Amino acid sequence: MKASPSENPGASVERRASPRTVTWTSLERAEKFLQQERMERLAHTIESEIIPRLVLSHHHRTSQPADPLALEPAGADITDFVALLRSPIAGAAADHVKQLQANGLALDRIYLELLTPAARCLGTLWETDACDFTEVTLGLWRLHQVVMDLSAEFMQGAPVPNQTRRVLLAASPGSTHTFGVVVLGEFFRRAGWDTVVESQTKSSELQEQVRRVAFDVVGISVSTESELARLPALILGLRRASRNTHLRVLVGGPVFQNGRSELAARAGADACALDARQALQDAEYLLSQRAAACPA
Repeated sequence: MKASPSENPGASVERRASPRTVTWTSLERAEKFLQQERMERLAHTIESEIIPRLVLSHHHRTSQPADPLALEPAGADITDFVALLRSPIAGAAADHVKQLQANGLALDRIYLELLTPAARCLGTLWETDACDFTEVTLGLWRLHQVVMDLSAEFMQGAPVPNQTRRVLLAASPGSTHTFGVVVLGEFFRRAGWDTVVESQTKSSELQEQVRRVAFDVVGISVSTESELARLPALILGLRRASRNTHLRVLVGGPVFQNGRSELAARAGADACALDARQALQDAEYLLSQRAAACPA
């Protein structure tokens, strides 16, 4: 009985060995030729295009001034700076900031990546009883002094305040975390906004502010869960009292960090910003939205 090809494949290969050998040898040679050609083209591309670009890129990177803080001020850097704020040496923290400036660190990074986190750290130390009221007060006073010292330079080139862009920035009533609002005010003033900052005030006083002045945006900094619980009523009260019927409300602060920005919408806010740069961008966007919806 003759075996089928599937049962005895070797027999078929043996009978047709000669022509198949020739056929596969030809294919192998053609494949090797194509592979060699591809490798030569690849080598030429690497030599003539990729390597020169890498060299140029490397030269560009190394020819630029080195970032004095390639690693953002965080962790140990913040802890060390807070220690200087609590130090008995009065000017230690201010001298440290001056050194960072001398090294070329931009002022906005000093504000956002050093001073603001340091203020939050002081607040945490106070809440956990890791330092007393006197130390926290002294540290915050020194932070405010640093901002005052930097303010003139930070405002260089700032446009004249534009009364068609008015913003009221406030810490949530009852909050003890007020330094962030002070920094936020610096960024808005530098961008040309007509800016009012209220670091310690009551809900009724904020409502009176928006009743008297047609603010375009109100920004509220929220630091604790208890402040967050009161936020919906605060926002509703501001909208009802506002002289500007198209008032936009922007919120931010520590309570919205770590992916919790969705809580802002639930509280009735129009936007949530995680730092001063984003707050300024969001405020500009909210204003442009209003202009588009209510053309003159």
